[in-house]
Amino acid sequence: MTYAPDALVQDRLYLLDTYDMHPGEVSSDLDPDEVGIVGDSNHLGGYHCGKDRLVPNDYSAQTKRDKNGLTNAASGIDIGKFSTTGADGETYDWRDLSVWMVAECRKGAADTKDIREIIYTDDGKRVLRWDRENGQDSPPHTGEADDSHLTHTHISKYRDAEKRRLTPLFQRWQEEEVGMAISDADVDKIAEATLAKFLKKQLEIPDEWKALWPDDPGIQDGSIGLVTVWRSGYFHARQGNEEVTGGPVAVQVPSKLDQILAILTQGVPVPGEVNLTAESVAAVSTATADELQERLQE
Repeated sequence: MTYAPDALVQDRLYLLDTYDMHPGEVSSDLDPDEVGIVGDSNHLGGYHCGKDRLVPNDYSAQTKRDKNGLTNAASGIDIGKFSTTGADGETYDWRDLSVWMVAECRKGAADTKDIREIIYTDDGKRVLRWDRENGQDSPPHTGEADDSHLTHTHISKYRDAEKRRLTPLFQRWQEEEVGMAISDADVDKIAEATLAKFLKKQLEIPDEWKALWPDDPGIQDGSIGLVTVWRSGYFHARQGNEEVTGGPVAVQVPSKLDQILAILTQGVPVPGEVNLTAESVAAVSTATADELQERLQE
């Protein structure tokens, strides 16, 4: 039975983690149903199908690399519409990614060597197809794919590359062209600052704490923020409304905290241009804290 190999599954997760900025279906970002690997029942043959679903003399099993790697794994991925704002303030979308990938393939970039073909549109009006089997530096052609590719880009990998990912190529576009690569550490910075700002908005420092630390200006004026106290180990947060101890005071951790963390895990909208200076982290965290507050009030 045709299956989605782990490498393509991880590629899919990277694309969604990077370009699905808003929970739910939003036209400007990438949604889960817009990134496909295994073809539906209408797909008979081609790189979205494994060996068990190929038609006789299927083109996706003719090259030496495809024959050597032929299994029931699908070997294609579709990328739907999305747009993102670059560090230069310009908008970049899935078509820009596609044009750039084809150019990199034609140049013979190392992270494109596993790509057999790319079917895409550069202008939303015509469908183009680049095929390595026509020659690495061959130009893309019209008339070789249907109009469904006006709304998504298709990438086929040679079947012997089942265990190798395309993510390094996607990451390079994000870093070199869009210029907004955000590392896990950067995301943590924004998430922690957002949580801190939100908790400070929602929860006052209890009077009992102020009484216990009369000489701590951060606690006295509230600038330390509840999250700082929580993270520093005075209290160990537990889920729900369980009583929390671990310091000289027992407090109730509101169940709202779990909601905040859940929303942060799902991702929150942030301004498009994020240059991670201290000022921009503060601006992003303030904006996302406001967004969190609005969601919880709905």
